[in-house]
Formats: sequence, structure tokens, C-alpha cells
Amino acid sequence: HASSKMDAIDQMVSLMNKQGNVSDKEAYKEAVIERENLSTTGMVDGIAIPHARTTAITQAGIAAMTLPEGVDYQSMDGQPTTLIFLIGAPDNGDNVHLQVLSELSTLLMDHDFCEDLKNAGTPEEFLSIIDLAGGNQPIYNEDKSILIMYNGEVYNYKELKEELTEYKFETESDTEVVLHGYEKWGHDLPKKLR
Repeated sequence: HASSKMDAIDQMVSLMNKQGNVSDKEAYKEAVIERENLSTTGMVDGIAIPHARTTAITQAGIAAMTLPEGVDYQSMDGQPTTLIFLIGAPDNGDNVHLQVLSELSTLLMDHDFCEDLKNAGTPEEFLSIIDLAGGNQPIYNEDKSILIMYNGEVYNYKELKEELTEYKFETESDTEVVLHGYEKWGHDLPKKLR
């Protein structure tokens, strides 16, 4: 539940901070608000995508929240916002946040996808909907000798990905980590998954 746009931003910044990629929570929040003051990121159809590029972010990240009761986010169509994605990107010269914003906006054009997200009963269900839409499955390894189609959550996929630097990743999904993890560890992979 969020009582206002500022309350929603507070909650979203706290969610992003829990990911461990925010070096200065207050500076990040200020950057998000500064971007909102330029023009609202409350789009149409109940969707808002606040974002900021700042040195207060150490690694790009995204946080999401559903608000079934809606909140006045000063959206372009004047309707309450029920689905918010917050994007954080480091201010290091690249435009990764624009790429994420573009890919997310493309996904959010699918009405059924948005409705499925808004109706997700748990965070795990929410993430599995995004995985199915954003994983571009099936995913193949480099020489196309192995493919994977997968729906589930690997909570330690970022840590595992750090152990798979010899592989070229085409996505940011945990599915591709499972694929390359299988290539590296074979039948020992399940022991590593959390």
C-alpha cells in the first residue's frame, strides 16, 4: 500500500536499497525525485517507471511493486498507478538504464503481460511472469549444442554468474545461468542452486 507518489518512491527506493547496489540511499532518492520533477514517469494504463542515473548506484538494478488499490502518481492519463518499476543505473558514461527502459517499455505494451503482473499473488509468481516474457526462451549455449526452457527462480544466480565468466551471456536471466552452469558443472549443478 502506498498513500502517495512520494510514499511509493520511498518504498521503491527501500526495495532497491535491499539489493545491495545503492551506496547512498538518500542521494539515490533525491536523483529519482529530481528526474520526476522534470516530467512524470507515470505513464498510462496504471504503469510508472521512475528511474535515475547517479553515482549513488554501484550496479544497475530494477525493483518492482504492485499497488492493487492504486496511487496518484500524476500519470499521463490521470489514472491511478498500480504497477511501478524503479530503475537505478550508475553514472559511469554508459546508457544501460535507457536500454533497460526500452526493453521494459516494450514488454509493458502487452496488456495481458501487465495484467498478469498486477494479479501476481506472490513475489515469486511476479518474477516467473517476467522470466517467461523476458528470457526469450529457449536459450541456447554459444555453439547451439544445448538449449534450455525453464520457469522457476534461482535466488543465487548472480553469485553463480560470477563463477561463469568464461561464458558469453546474452540475457540477464537466471535461466541462462542454469544453462551455462550445466555446461560447467554438469550433474553437480543442482547442488549449487538456491
